[in-house]
Amino acid sequence: MEKPQVHYLALLLCGSVLVGCTAAPSGGPQAWIDAPLDGASLPLAPLEVVAHAAASDGVALVELSVDGAALSSAPPDDTAAALVSVRRAWQPEGPGNYTLRVRAQANGGAWSEAAQAVVTILGAETAAPSLTPTQAASAPTLALLTLTPLASATATASETPAPSLTPLGPPILTFTQSGNCRGGPGTVYPVITGYAAGVSLPINGRNAAGTWWRVPIAGTSTNCYASESVVQTSGDLSLVPVVPDPPTPTPTPADTQAPTARVLHSPSSANEPNESQPVTFSATARDNVGVARIEIWVAAPGEGFALRQTCQNATACSWVGGPFADGTLSYYAKAYDAAGNVGQSPTTTITIWSVVK
Repeated sequence: MEKPQVHYLALLLCGSVLVGCTAAPSGGPQAWIDAPLDGASLPLAPLEVVAHAAASDGVALVELSVDGAALSSAPPDDTAAALVSVRRAWQPEGPGNYTLRVRAQANGGAWSEAAQAVVTILGAETAAPSLTPTQAASAPTLALLTLTPLASATATASETPAPSLTPLGPPILTFTQSGNCRGGPGTVYPVITGYAAGVSLPINGRNAAGTWWRVPIAGTSTNCYASESVVQTSGDLSLVPVVPDPPTPTPTPADTQAPTARVLHSPSSANEPNESQPVTFSATARDNVGVARIEIWVAAPGEGFALRQTCQNATACSWVGGPFADGTLSYYAKAYDAAGNVGQSPTTTITIWSVVK
């Protein structure tokens, strides 16, 4: 019986589509999928997705997704390289059409347009069923023939072992929003540092429940823990060991101190902002224990106050609104801590200037 073979897609070599694999693009960042090819029909089996990304100032991040769900989002091994490749294993859930997308971010912050390939996954390959002979009504008796094997005949056929899957790579987490990194797996532990959205770090441990990931703090021998609610993981997570929880901190007195909040707007020079400009509202907050949430409230000209932006477990938050109609605009920020204390910034009122046409 034939054993089902695992199908793998090889990385396409540089050809007429890309002239010189080390040349950097003269425009913005670019990304493309080398395999599988757009329009390909493949059997249901583990596949390898191969993509390239290029940017003249180096590639900071490459994102792969399947039908809008993230397959991988991580920096390349060399973020200074102008051309990088990405290889990720993918197991389709079942037969059907799938849309693969890739996009890349340059070190300067610019994103490429998303490239995509639509593939059709067929049913899994199966061995042909054996035929069951049926008895004939009146089969004639046949004389048996004795076959003598040749003395020199030897069996030479051997099964070829199936190739192994390409490793998924080291385990990495990427912050999907600004978040705290604590001294242990839980909010009872103090905040050691914080990271902005988009920051990627190697994972060197996890708690037994798999809800907190331990990462090293760059430049130190200290580790901290990030909650799964604010990060996205990639790579081979089976390599991540379960580590014992650090000792629980000694309980502290009840927190009764409210956070402090501050919020500013831009542009803010003379006769700005005007009715043709968007306005950025940037809020910051501080607390003696830790900021749990920041809210930005804005009342556009002729309107009442409305909650425009919420940032969880962060000390900074921003929202871009407008352009607004000319008139008077007011705004303020609120900050909350885990104990439920609330702090509010003073309300600021500004003028949205009209543009002389």
